[in-house]
Amino acid sequence: MRKWIMRTGILLLLPWIVSFLWAHAAGEVRGMQKEIEQAVMEENRSADSENNVKTTERVIRIDQGDKILYRRLEDFLPGVVACQMPDEIDGREYDPEVWKCQAIIARTYICSLMRLRTEIDEEELDLDYLGETERLSVTDQTQVLHKLTLAESAVEETKGTVMKQDGQYILPMFHEMSAGKTRAGGEQFPYLLPVDSSSDTEREGYLEKFAFGKKEFAEKISRVTDTVSVKPEDLLSEVQMIQKDEAGYVDEIKIGTGTYTGDEVRYSLRLPSPCFQLDEDGDQIRVIVRGRGHGYGLSQSGADSLARKGWGYEEILSYYYKNIVFISE
Repeated sequence: MRKWIMRTGILLLLPWIVSFLWAHAAGEVRGMQKEIEQAVMEENRSADSENNVKTTERVIRIDQGDKILYRRLEDFLPGVVACQMPDEIDGREYDPEVWKCQAIIARTYICSLMRLRTEIDEEELDLDYLGETERLSVTDQTQVLHKLTLAESAVEETKGTVMKQDGQYILPMFHEMSAGKTRAGGEQFPYLLPVDSSSDTEREGYLEKFAFGKKEFAEKISRVTDTVSVKPEDLLSEVQMIQKDEAGYVDEIKIGTGTYTGDEVRYSLRLPSPCFQLDEDGDQIRVIVRGRGHGYGLSQSGADSLARKGWGYEEILSYYYKNIVFISE
């Protein structure tokens, strides 16, 4: 009965979910049409009555403007997971075990924010923090529904499972594809230790090249801070790679008279990863980038490679997040 309700709910909510996924990828959530909101509220009331929802169950509070929508955490998760999972890898779907990994990642993160609370505002979740989300076309409803079906199955098969270390929820960061090795999280995140993910280097899109005119490059870098201006003529003559981590990601780089983090350069140039190198090519600056995402925690691409070798989702998660335990809540 519960599966039937969830599937019916997905069909009723499809226009809302499509907008939800697109809006998260863009970094904002907008109010939906009133008729969709009404359908959502009616579906919720029906489901709550039939399933006798307990007041202690975790719920997500979604402000739709003139109405408040409440979704059970387990019913909310499929939309999140579908948003966080890329469409394909090398022209095929990700292995189901990777979807299960992502379901546990999303659940752990939300529970870590809720702690002892049973209710949380959707705006508090800041889901983009863990890893970049995949942008979906709002017109491709068939693909969205298919991804939601995969996500629903993954959530159901991992129901209630979260990751903890020393009794505390971990912050399960993830990314699409590493540069060949994941990054260390330092003392603050002891479960994020560098691990080999060399299968990522064999994936389509692992290495990308970008070219910028020197003036364009200087203007984009200068926007990182208001106090330092980069001159085009000084670019490569004053570029110094100050520090890279052991996984090859840029920690700190000097450009002109300014010093920047790898992430600052990445975002200013809209690069897929902070693992990059700069070269001069005539009147242009060429940027060679490896991997996709920040490089911390689980690599979705690497997880897929492990799953194809027969690894289960708990084995995969334990590989990317060290010394954790799985708890069913």
